Amino acid sequence: WAGPEFRFDVPFAEKPAPVMMLTTDGAPIAADPGVSWGWLWGAVALLLALRMTFGGAALARMWSRAKPANDDLTDELYQALARLDVARPVDFRLAPVNSPMTFGIRRACVVVPTNFASWPQAHREAALMHEAAHIRRFDCGWQWLATTVRAMLWCHPLVWWLASAIRDEAELAADERVIAAGVEPTDYATALVEIARTQVRGPVPAAAAALLREGQLS
Repeated sequence: WAGPEFRFDVPFAEKPAPVMMLTTDGAPIAADPGVSWGWLWGAVALLLALRMTFGGAALARMWSRAKPANDDLTDELYQALARLDVARPVDFRLAPVNSPMTFGIRRACVVVPTNFASWPQAHREAALMHEAAHIRRFDCGWQWLATTVRAMLWCHPLVWWLASAIRDEAELAADERVIAAGVEPTDYATALVEIARTQVRGPVPAAAAALLREGQLS
């Protein structure tokens, strides 16, 4: 006697049936999962592209309302550009912003706060040298490229990490470029820390704090 025969049906081991949809006349149609994924990818990519567009429009609006810098500040900027061997044409204006910034791909644009002329000389020099380093490295173009790739490949987490890493490394590389131009690391880092504390009223940049510690130890 061989004993009773047992059979077990494992539902989760079976291949799931495809999702079915019905046409207007009631005929079943198998849904394609790739279609739904394509719509989701396109919708998120479109939202990220719109975010880039609105950000560019905000910069253009701010730039149109900014005031040209006076001759003394312009001379300081071009001295910083010359020290870093920047040959590109640069526009320089003042606007109600929290900190100096640089943008523009075909033509570089530097914007500083409206009270920039009242900053100490060392602070103005450090800020302008930092922005000149960004122009020298063409960081705005690389940032735009990284943001565009992130919008297209948003579903990959590595792309988000890479875009953030490029932004952080651009700041560190700009500081290194300024120091390589002959600026004393301790003086430069001290100026950046003081700008963050007194002018921008934001957190002290980690790179500046690290440079300051290295300068004190050397």
